[in-house]
Amino acid sequence: MVQSKRICTELLPALYHIQTDDQRYRVSNLRAPGAWDGDTSQCSVFTVAASVCSRTVFEVDVLFDAVSLTSAPDLLVLSPTPSLKLLRLRDVDDLVHWDAVDPKALRRALDSILHFFLKRECERIQRAGLEALAFDIGMLSHYPNLEYCLSDEGHGDAKVFLQFDLDFGDKDVSKLVGPDRTNDAMAVDGEANQHNDQKRTLSGILEYFGGPGNNALKRAKARISLIYSIEHEAIVNVEKKLVLSEHALSCLGSGPLDIPPLGATQSVMEWALEVHEIVKRRLDSMKELDNKKKRLCLALVQAFPGQLLEYDSTDFSTASFYFENKQATTKKDAICAVAIFQFFDTKVPTLTFLSPTRSKSGQQDDSVPDSKEVPVKFEFLSPVESNVQEIRSILRAQLPPFASGVVSSPSQGSLKSGTGFFGF
Repeated sequence: MVQSKRICTELLPALYHIQTDDQRYRVSNLRAPGAWDGDTSQCSVFTVAASVCSRTVFEVDVLFDAVSLTSAPDLLVLSPTPSLKLLRLRDVDDLVHWDAVDPKALRRALDSILHFFLKRECERIQRAGLEALAFDIGMLSHYPNLEYCLSDEGHGDAKVFLQFDLDFGDKDVSKLVGPDRTNDAMAVDGEANQHNDQKRTLSGILEYFGGPGNNALKRAKARISLIYSIEHEAIVNVEKKLVLSEHALSCLGSGPLDIPPLGATQSVMEWALEVHEIVKRRLDSMKELDNKKKRLCLALVQAFPGQLLEYDSTDFSTASFYFENKQATTKKDAICAVAIFQFFDTKVPTLTFLSPTRSKSGQQDDSVPDSKEVPVKFEFLSPVESNVQEIRSILRAQLPPFASGVVSSPSQGSLKSGTGFFGF
């Protein structure tokens, strides 16, 4: 960003609107003409570089009159490209009818120059014998952030750079999650407070176990970049790249995307529609998964309210519960365990049992708790109520023996599954 101490204060709003997040323009070379005493604290002249397809295509010197900053600036195009040779600045309406009050006036003037550049670039592509490519560019005009430029490599060789965005900003698919994970912590059942020393270790165990990373799911977008290699007016190779935004990656999950090749006779628009459909199907699948996660997590919270420790109230990906033998009358029978339910970007959730009293190695000075991961297998499309019953059955069968340190599930005694033992 521009350092405010080096630019006239009155020009800061204009520079702010030039240097936006789209990285279209970059401001550099701040200077104060005539500052013979070396004072650069009130610069009124700077250079703006315009980028197309991540390539600097032209630079413009912007010269404001330091005495009258409300006057329209002079613009000097540096090393003009072929597409700007016919540019006449007197045709740039925002310069001719300068609005000194509007901080976006300079940005609009630069956008007008860029629009002129892109129009002439399309004409150059046509004159290079690439009418089909120029036709594709015209068909893509409704895509956001459409950019293209022609680079003459000499000896009849050239490269055409083409770039545009795909927007999957469906309100039902996108969701905004704050920067910090928020958990609703609830106290352990008041009737089960006889083992406070064990309970005080739970926060440390959960901190050790960790949890999922933050998901900042906003508007899912993707950028398509194509580089055409041209030899003697013929396309000999096309390099394509699909770059997903961070939010799109969060929405799409961890599975690979099968992006089809761009066919020799296929238009770019046809290929873009095909890619859009592939990504949209994945987004719809992840939307379905998000809905399932939320409904299942909340159902588990309601099923075990007295055992709930905490749950993820934003992504609904985790919930942890504290189970203990409520009928214990002796220290030997006072066994307990933590069950952590996790459901991330796959359709197979897991249960992880943690012991507040045993370490993984069996040594008292070992801070790593004993644990066991249990996969939860159920039909994804089955009702949430059935899923909860299956998870309850897993807890009844496997949690008591784990809590007591028994390797195999016992067939008799107090560890036998039942509704009274752990409050199931």
